[in-house]
Amino acid sequence: MTRSPSTSKAPGAGGAGPASGPGRDRAYGRGYYHGENSGYPKEGYRNAHPDWEPWLDLVSQVKPPPGILYDCGTAFGYLPRAAAARGYASLGCDISSYALRQEPSFLGTLVQGSAEMLPLMSGSADIVCLFDVLEHLGDPVLALEEAVRILKPEGLLAGATPDPLYFDQHEETHCFERPPSFWIHHLERLGLRAVFRFSNIPENFQFLASFKNNATAQNLGLFQHDYFSHDPDIIEVRGEESPSISAVLRDGWDRRGTEGRIIKGTSASIYLLNRSDSPLECRVGLEISEGSLPVRFRLRFNSLVLDSFTVRPGETPLKFISSPFTVPGGGHHVHLDTGPSPEEALSVRSISVEAEGKTRPEDHVLSLPFDLYQRYSFAGAVAGKIRPSSILDAGGNIGDQGGHLALSRDFFSSGDHPPETIISSDLRHCDHPDHVPGDALALPFPDDSFDMVVSLDVLEHIPPGSRKAFLGELDRVGSQWILLGAPFSSPEVEKAEAELVSGLGLHFLEEHSELGLPREKMITDFFQEEKGRHILRFENGHLPRWFTMLPVTQLLFSMHNYSLFTSANRYYNELFYQGDCRAPGYRTFFLISRNPLSGELAASLESLPGYCPEKESFPEDCPGEFKAFPFYRDFLDLNESRAREMADLAFLLASREKYIGILEEQLDEYRGNPLIRIIRKLGRALQGGRKDRAPQP
Repeated sequence: MTRSPSTSKAPGAGGAGPASGPGRDRAYGRGYYHGENSGYPKEGYRNAHPDWEPWLDLVSQVKPPPGILYDCGTAFGYLPRAAAARGYASLGCDISSYALRQEPSFLGTLVQGSAEMLPLMSGSADIVCLFDVLEHLGDPVLALEEAVRILKPEGLLAGATPDPLYFDQHEETHCFERPPSFWIHHLERLGLRAVFRFSNIPENFQFLASFKNNATAQNLGLFQHDYFSHDPDIIEVRGEESPSISAVLRDGWDRRGTEGRIIKGTSASIYLLNRSDSPLECRVGLEISEGSLPVRFRLRFNSLVLDSFTVRPGETPLKFISSPFTVPGGGHHVHLDTGPSPEEALSVRSISVEAEGKTRPEDHVLSLPFDLYQRYSFAGAVAGKIRPSSILDAGGNIGDQGGHLALSRDFFSSGDHPPETIISSDLRHCDHPDHVPGDALALPFPDDSFDMVVSLDVLEHIPPGSRKAFLGELDRVGSQWILLGAPFSSPEVEKAEAELVSGLGLHFLEEHSELGLPREKMITDFFQEEKGRHILRFENGHLPRWFTMLPVTQLLFSMHNYSLFTSANRYYNELFYQGDCRAPGYRTFFLISRNPLSGELAASLESLPGYCPEKESFPEDCPGEFKAFPFYRDFLDLNESRAREMADLAFLLASREKYIGILEEQLDEYRGNPLIRIIRKLGRALQGGRKDRAPQP
């Protein structure tokens, strides 16, 4: 299956920055290097540039001198100068004429040029460096290709770039930030073996790469979390699918010691990268050192709690294997939480990630939250009928909150004729190489880029004044089909959402009422009347059943029981979903076609469950069904009970803090009392006397 389009055809939107030409030279002038449009301090880059010695320590072990080291985006040239002192023939390239003039003694080894068109012969460099430069480029994939072009067969590529999922600073010149899976995918696509880490800064994605099956590639194992050695760290990956998955330490880990690594603070994380197109079944094994106090421990995969247990004194060491869980394609995290305020550090001796086998996407999606399954399963069924060669899921970062552990491709890639290209786009980043960040009101794709554009439960989150512009963007990038699904305004839908917000505190529905749900007439007016498109209408998510199931699944999710949560959703998805594509629906789908439908295709689409040419009137007895379902009141009562329990707990904690304060005051008085000091001194003297008179052995 093909991957994302080249960046020149489908540029990402990681921020506004100069892409090429003289504008880039001007953007990186004196102001940039003195913090006016960058994160550098006002005193300037000369006083705050990186220390390259640790990197050169590593490079000299993986690829010892002599050799040619080429630094792309070299700035003032400090890395080439430090490399020359190690015995390398070093050169540097930068787009900024200002930067290249700052150290006159370096001029003989520096040249002005672009990383996307390197002024060096093919196969001439032993080491190519791309440190903090990829995020500044309009086409960094082309820069990777150029770096590979100039690399010798035994050469080494080293680089670093911020991960936007962790990097929360706004940098004016960053125009292409991407998560780790994007870079690893393209490095491997170019024939390289790549290893990576985050070191002690969780947003700093660092990588080493070399052509496969050579001596340099064998040394990439030196690249550990925060040290350079072939001596392995506490984490390892094993199992039949281990080549498809990588696991590295990310955040919250202290330095490695004889007892493993201590979790700093209350949580530490492991980054998992599934390189395959299929979800993987995995387990995590832990070996934890004994503590002197009980420590409550929780293992969490993204937003889902897998297991909870207590580490007690006397368990030396505690060995634990998690429940199996499904890892979709792309990057994810396992979190090791030790509670809000652990009284002592927890030491982890070893971590194993067992990749047990591949799961078919169609089996994986059955365990996803019912509301997600409702809309995406229907979209997949429509795609199966019209067989597009390319799909864009606009606003399609399904994400990982609330158990939404999936990619849009999981729903579209099965069947006899899967699309060749499946891309998602959203303002939010998604750690998958087929995701392109971008504004829904200015999608980062040329006209007519995709056969089919899908937008599911997005329209209601766009301000009313911008909704028509959003529809226009869908129409612009879609060459044949648009499938748009959303909850639309009706007294019944608005009543159901309002009750869930007030009764259960489902805050994610509040934005619907703040912005106002869109009206169906807006769709027909724009696409049918204004654009002359052809429309089919479908009902999705039977409203009374949706109204009951949403609080059920929210409660199950809050119980932190992965098996129960996924089993309950699978039960609904397998047995009830098909019958819930009927009126009255919570959401409505509109399939919009640029061309008239053939009789055969029209009949095939109209055979899908939920086909409803016109909005049906809501049956008078349906509102009563909201309260007729037996679980609804039980969930309201349970929610109120849990709220009271939380209030009681808050009171007890406040009382505890109060009494601790009183005891601390008494202790201070005790320590300051001279009579107490005299008594303690006399006691020590008497104790010493007893020891003197003790019988000899």
